[in-house]
Amino acid sequence: MKPYLIAIEGLDRSGKSTFIEAFKAYVEECGYTNVVFIKDPPPDKKPYLYSSTDLHLQAARFSVARAETSHQYKDTQHVIITDRWAPSTFAYQNVPVTTLQTLQRTFGWLPIDTCAFVQVSYATWCERMKQCVVKELTERQILENITCLASYSGSVNSYLNVCDKLSRNFVVPVRGDVVPEVRVFDSLLQFAEKAGYKLIA
Repeated sequence: MKPYLIAIEGLDRSGKSTFIEAFKAYVEECGYTNVVFIKDPPPDKKPYLYSSTDLHLQAARFSVARAETSHQYKDTQHVIITDRWAPSTFAYQNVPVTTLQTLQRTFGWLPIDTCAFVQVSYATWCERMKQCVVKELTERQILENITCLASYSGSVNSYLNVCDKLSRNFVVPVRGDVVPEVRVFDSLLQFAEKAGYKLIA
């Protein structure tokens, strides 16, 4: 039996990390020992994965990294909650979903069983992007990114499409501008339970 994979997806600054931190605290409070949280690819692998501008090479490296993580958990009955699993970078660059599905099958990375897509309004997203100027992007890049609602909507739609096609069951919408409620965490874990995965405390 393979592990059950719950992917937490969403644009940068949508509230994924806050949601995952609250989810992790809830799982620890419940004492579930077979629920694990991972971030894939790990931060230290990102420079290597995206060092080439060749999308084909990026996709191959990305798939190898996914396969390595998948192999690590392949014979377990863990419920894995991952900070991203669908390749958002390729979604933004309109890599065909069929290509990603082929890579998934060829390299053997775990399919997403349930996806929680964290999203905020365009206005909230713009505010959050402005606040991260110092960390990652120049002010000019920030302004270029947030001045086009059509571009924002297009990114969300492309990303959602990839999540939908790579997910076995459901894409669950989650608000990233409110404090996550326990019932949201419970509902995601219930998908695993309904699929036959027992939460061990």
